[in-house]
Amino acid sequence: MYKALVIFLVYSLSVPAHSFMNIENLRRTAKSGLHGNGSIRISGALGNTENFLSDTSLSNFFNTKDSEWLLFLNHRYGEAFSEKNADRGKAHIRFTYKMNPRWGLESFTQGEYDDFQRLTSRYIYGQAFRYKAYEGKVSSLHLGFGGFYEWEMVQRATSGESLLEIENFRGNIYASFHWDVQERDTFFLTLYYQPFRANDFRVLSSSGYQIPLNSYLSLSLEVNYNYDSRPPEGIERTDLRYFTTLNYTY
Repeated sequence: MYKALVIFLVYSLSVPAHSFMNIENLRRTAKSGLHGNGSIRISGALGNTENFLSDTSLSNFFNTKDSEWLLFLNHRYGEAFSEKNADRGKAHIRFTYKMNPRWGLESFTQGEYDDFQRLTSRYIYGQAFRYKAYEGKVSSLHLGFGGFYEWEMVQRATSGESLLEIENFRGNIYASFHWDVQERDTFFLTLYYQPFRANDFRVLSSSGYQIPLNSYLSLSLEVNYNYDSRPPEGIERTDLRYFTTLNYTY
């Protein structure tokens, strides 16, 4: 009864859903060898309401005793009354060298675009130290400290003008907390702080609740909050998204 109620509430909140996989949550359950997690969401309507939405995500992990490789891909596309209202994609590659049971050194690169934030392209290259601050039977806390180089091409607010090129070096500080609830269910919270200057920074958070359905399937409700103190002209500083995802783990 409890699990059925949670599933009903998850789906009732999913109308403006955005499918995204929490990398920190996935890597926590990582096993040796090659494994991964994927999800796909397709929805549509014809008649009084016309819309189409597809959202696909894929994560692949390869773990050894001393290292971890991660590949994450995500693409989202949507239309309403034959007008495009969503088109964004992301690819992320990360390598982590496990220096000892508590410390790791991460190197990562990422490429992405988002037509509806006027982001033609963004590429980042960075490194960070990862620290296991606490790991108990039902909860864990990981911290990260580092930075990345960021190169962006952004469309200017006035049509017809050339693209704006932006280069920054940002700090990257994060905390990732997990708590196993009801023995199998998991609550997760990840916070990022990415400063360039005192008045130019980004805050990102991802929180959610994941419910295993069987050995391969899980259902998650997630809320993402992004804040950019200096976004491109015409773009809101705050971006809030909530969604549900059915995940398949292999």
